[in-house]
Amino acid sequence: MIDQYAKVPPSAIDLEEAVLGALILQKQPEFIYALVKPEIFYKDAHQRICRVLVDMRARRLPIDVWTVAQTLKKNDDLKEIGGAFYLTELTEKAPSVTNIEYHLLVITQKFLQREIIRVSTQAINNSYGESDPFEEMSCLVREIDKLKKTLFKRSEKNMSDLLTELQEDRAKAKPDSDIIGLSSGKKALDYMTKGHQPNNLIIKAARPGMGKTADMCSEILNCCFDKNQQPLQEPVPVGCFSLEMTGKSLVNRMLANLSSIRSINIRLNRLTDQETIRLVYYEDLLRDAPIVIDDTPGLSIDEFENKAALWVALYGVKKIYIDYLQLMTGSSYKKHQNRDTEIGDISRRLKRAAKELDITIIALCQLSREVEKRKWNIPILSDLRESGSIEQDADIVELLWRPEYYPEVMRDLNQDGKGIDFRVFPGLKITEYSQLIITIVAKCREGETGNVPHRFKADIMRVSDHPQAVMYIPNNKHEIFTVPDQYQNDNPF
Repeated sequence: MIDQYAKVPPSAIDLEEAVLGALILQKQPEFIYALVKPEIFYKDAHQRICRVLVDMRARRLPIDVWTVAQTLKKNDDLKEIGGAFYLTELTEKAPSVTNIEYHLLVITQKFLQREIIRVSTQAINNSYGESDPFEEMSCLVREIDKLKKTLFKRSEKNMSDLLTELQEDRAKAKPDSDIIGLSSGKKALDYMTKGHQPNNLIIKAARPGMGKTADMCSEILNCCFDKNQQPLQEPVPVGCFSLEMTGKSLVNRMLANLSSIRSINIRLNRLTDQETIRLVYYEDLLRDAPIVIDDTPGLSIDEFENKAALWVALYGVKKIYIDYLQLMTGSSYKKHQNRDTEIGDISRRLKRAAKELDITIIALCQLSREVEKRKWNIPILSDLRESGSIEQDADIVELLWRPEYYPEVMRDLNQDGKGIDFRVFPGLKITEYSQLIITIVAKCREGETGNVPHRFKADIMRVSDHPQAVMYIPNNKHEIFTVPDQYQNDNPF
């Protein structure tokens, strides 16, 4: 049996010599230097020579045996690499400069093999100690991911690539639809934001008691069920990280939403015979829905990135909800000066995860108490806690507001008699404020900003389209409907 620790690390010394000789011997195109990195060479002498060559190329200095030797001498590296004679030997070992790109590919492969050995050996050694296995897993994933990004990922796109992508997007778009991305299940909101698009980070923010979690549960169900609470033919796989509530509590709310049975009655099992039949029916439907929930408390951004990538790979998840952002913790590998910088790092990495995984991430967020000091308690963008980072990273910011939550606001609205005006929906005015929740789209990169009314039934945890708003969508091609109050119907099917 061969001792694994006695093995020589993978390398291609002869190709390293040929590549360096070719770089010294003949001027190479720019793309070759984009592939040349000192760290991919195995021998220390070759790394030193490469570093000098890259630096001279960047400064547009002439490159030959003499100029390279002089630069190495100035850096006190000439003796370390074997003198000027060794440089001459390298040029003699470059029989052909036409295959340099292929030679670089082989050298890079050997470098990758060495790095995999290094990272794996480090993880093995640490695992024999008292290290946290979850931290080791995260570190291993990050190291491998870093290798792939630095060596293989090409981020640049020419105009032909971008125009082709735009043509593909237009081909996917439906002419009779107001949205480009995935639907939120709320037509008026989709008209404003143009839907939930991949790569987007969406923030839903409100004060406690405004209905953030109910709104989230409604949107999750809208990914899998239609307005009649029946399964969609093509449901959208969706995930949820619930840091505030348990998974069971969320499912209880979803059952109330689907079945139109009061949430408290489901929890206490105070059900009529008809409600029991209805509940069992919707439990069976919900059982097959492509919804994944993780209720790990104190979720870190490192854990989120790893789990989100896993969900996309295993379940094909297209949207991920987080309830809520301020309960997440920052990276255990990075020290933050204060909570503001930690939240800023979290929001930046959520945006990065959305782009890298090509999914929509919707994070719920708490607003500061500044809302309570303002007349009518209407939230604005600056009410976001640690707002500088969050509002900058978000593609869409939605602020939720319920007039009936504030008795003084209701009194003023009723005395005024003019109603709430919605400028994006010409002609729409709402004067009935009970069961009303308003989504204030405060920021939207792809759509419009403004107010969108929704109906909110707190007892069954449902946020749905406001029937008047749907009727007033400009150039409305949708079916005009009135949202059925199924809670009043003892047998909806």
